[in-house]
Amino acid sequence: MHPQLSVDNMSIGDISIRYKYLRQNYPNIDKVWAAHYILKDWTSLVDSMQTTYQNIALISALTSGFIISLALQPSFNIEHKAENSLKLVSVTGILAFGCLLASVIDSILIDNSICLLSNGGQILSFIKDEYFLLLLPVPLLIIGQFFVCVNICLTVYLIYGRLSSIISFSILGIGGLFLLRRYIRIKIRMEQFGTETMAKLKELYDDGPL
Repeated sequence: MHPQLSVDNMSIGDISIRYKYLRQNYPNIDKVWAAHYILKDWTSLVDSMQTTYQNIALISALTSGFIISLALQPSFNIEHKAENSLKLVSVTGILAFGCLLASVIDSILIDNSICLLSNGGQILSFIKDEYFLLLLPVPLLIIGQFFVCVNICLTVYLIYGRLSSIISFSILGIGGLFLLRRYIRIKIRMEQFGTETMAKLKELYDDGPL
């Protein structure tokens, strides 16, 4: 019998079977997603991944629409502004839009791909083979948001002057650092949960070398 089907046909409560199947076939898979697959089931894992990437795509799409509008239709008169300042505004705007657009497209591609998977073996194989690409949308979103903040501060400088731009940069910079710190803390905590869960499952269900 095919190993993927033998697992997917088990009841949701058969944690031991899913654990041993994953350990045998995908021992190095991301521990957070691995724990989710074992303790729930593959359909729940698919739903969670879809929700995650849909949220990323939504935020990236909204921000990219805002920044490209700001870049193509500036709210200041460009005739009397320094050329270097205008170049910085345009470059940071395009960089922000490019990163955010890439995040949107990658998230949609991941979401659409996940929709086509039909069993647990396929989703685990997808996570294993595409792991690097699965990580890309969030860094692209973060980099894009950074350039958005820089672009806004430069625009404020051209409209209202240096003092206003310094205040804007300080507020956005401090807020951005706090959000980045929070993201890193949450990511580390989730990885700890995954590691602790997999260690507990190993104590309960590991029968030694396969």
